[in-house]
Amino acid sequence: TYPIADKVGMSFFDDTSDTLKYAQLTATDFSSDNSFGVYTVDSANVPGKFSSLQFLSGAIPAISYHDNVLGDLKFAQLTGADFDGTPSQSEWAVMTLDSTNDTGEFTSFKSIDNRPAISYVNQTDNSLKYIELTGADFYDSTNWGKVVVGNETLNLSADSATSLALNLSSKPVISFQSYRSLAIAELTGSDFTSMSNWGVYKVPDPNPEVNPAPFILGGKNSSIQFLSSGIPAVAHINGSESLYYSELTGTGDNDWGTVRLDGVSLNGDVADNKVSLELTPYNGKPAIGYRGNGNTLRYTQLTGTDTFKLSSWANVKLPEGGVAGNTSLQFSSAGTPALIAAQAPFNSNIFYTQLTGVDF
Repeated sequence: TYPIADKVGMSFFDDTSDTLKYAQLTATDFSSDNSFGVYTVDSANVPGKFSSLQFLSGAIPAISYHDNVLGDLKFAQLTGADFDGTPSQSEWAVMTLDSTNDTGEFTSFKSIDNRPAISYVNQTDNSLKYIELTGADFYDSTNWGKVVVGNETLNLSADSATSLALNLSSKPVISFQSYRSLAIAELTGSDFTSMSNWGVYKVPDPNPEVNPAPFILGGKNSSIQFLSSGIPAVAHINGSESLYYSELTGTGDNDWGTVRLDGVSLNGDVADNKVSLELTPYNGKPAIGYRGNGNTLRYTQLTGTDTFKLSSWANVKLPEGGVAGNTSLQFSSAGTPALIAAQAPFNSNIFYTQLTGVDF
């Protein structure tokens, strides 16, 4: 799911019809169900889980996702007219990007100079993979280059999401969980299709005496962004159901600072679901949307000057209750935060909430 600047779009898996669907706000009043146009993108087999949405130039929606029957990584892009709420399914081009073993889970999709780039997991051999469009025609499979970023030696944790971001040089960087620790993979060379051009390291545990090996710092269901200074920052869940924020503080791989933002002694256990980290457009400070204790939807934002002090973060529980599954956070061009989440129980509905006042 992904709300964009001054429109709202989202991709999701419809558990009733076993299809990939897309919805976009087509009116000015987002509070009405009729304000969203919803239609099917792909209905072959059981497609649509682990979807990730981006808008290419011209506000063209494109989606990476998993085919649950074939075990493939798939990609869909709108090729018809600009979305009007009632386009036909035939206006989407759908193709398979990777069909090796059971692959394509936990996708994370970004655009590099309007070219799709996707990180994902191959569940059969427990490897972290990356694929990128290298030519002009996305529907030509020879125009896609892919690489195994890391194999089973990464100890890639099962059922843990990948998160893809671009550094200031537009090179891909991926956060993921490796043996219960936060790990980072980054392209260090020019050829992304060569595994040797990727560097992988673990973020050190901030308190190894309290958390003896194997570390339980976290890294699960992470979300990575780059600050305006070029510093990587990651929001993630740890083994004790707490929300953490980690940020590189120096020049070495071990120079990371970490703060726990929510968890057992604060607002109760944090749900073990995908979190969403974004930067506020007006000051570039980190903000996180996540599923909190008791199926609540929560939002936290850095408002102070000391990033690693809990008192520098404001945390609010949003009025929408009964949240299930993952969350997605984005800001409008005016700096208004908006969140998309599934409704409990059983992910029965998708809802969208947006700040309508000034003080969040």
